[in-house]
Amino acid sequence: MALSRSTPTIPSLLKTPWLPFLLAFAVVGSGCLWRTQRIEPPQLAARTATLEELLTQLERFESLKSMRATVDIGLSYLNDDMNRLTNLKDVRGFILAERPAKARIQAQYPVTHQKAFDMVSDADEFSVYLVWNKRFIQGPTSLETHSEKRIENIRPQHIVEPLLIAPPRSDEIAALDNQIRSGTLYHVVVFRKQVGDHEVITRKLWFDRTTLELHQLEIYDGQGNIVTVATYSQWLEENGAPYPTSVNISRPLDGYRVSITIRDPGINESLPEDAFTLEPPAGIEIERVGDSEQLDVQASAQ
Repeated sequence: MALSRSTPTIPSLLKTPWLPFLLAFAVVGSGCLWRTQRIEPPQLAARTATLEELLTQLERFESLKSMRATVDIGLSYLNDDMNRLTNLKDVRGFILAERPAKARIQAQYPVTHQKAFDMVSDADEFSVYLVWNKRFIQGPTSLETHSEKRIENIRPQHIVEPLLIAPPRSDEIAALDNQIRSGTLYHVVVFRKQVGDHEVITRKLWFDRTTLELHQLEIYDGQGNIVTVATYSQWLEENGAPYPTSVNISRPLDGYRVSITIRDPGINESLPEDAFTLEPPAGIEIERVGDSEQLDVQASAQ
């Protein structure tokens, strides 16, 4: 009697006691078919620029002579006890600025359009009207003293200075450094100036080497302290003048931060004559700050 060989069916295989071993063999044998591998996103190549090229780029910022911008502004400052942060958010603002030192910043609440604050400054004086606590603060622009009442430290010139970035100054010496921060490569232009028998750092400008755009500006005082840190993003250009659409400004010694989103830049538009004039409202007294310190500085200079 001839023997016949039959091919096992699928149901019969499922019933076999060898099923676990068959499954294990199938998994091991086909492992290469199911292996996954993490694909890292492509890294943008780091670009290289010379110090001269970066200084030329910095000089282009001077083509922004004035600004008549509509912006969104956020303001955060420490209270007098330095244990709580007060936030003023979601306010529509207007920034008027003109080189070399004129500034006007006004903010309005978005729904009621009521004024939140108004401030002006020029080369000599600043005035700040804080509507929410009915204070009108005024003093010399050159005042360097940091008040423990943090709200008194808010200055329009501190906000506009990172927007109207100054070109290389005649008393500054520039050098190029390379740094890496959080995995990003930067060209850092370091400015110094001679004070007496030693040099002090005045500014550092961090250029992202993937785009060669300015990412951060650090401004130093005469004692080597960082007084302003401005971080930029989303650069655009209008009529040959580059400007960032997003700026975050921190004043660490003064205890406040400002965030600015530019909606309409108004680059190099003409500004009215009275744009930089601010008088206190009726019934609001002027609080003078810094006059004694200013007199001490003038006396020591003489």
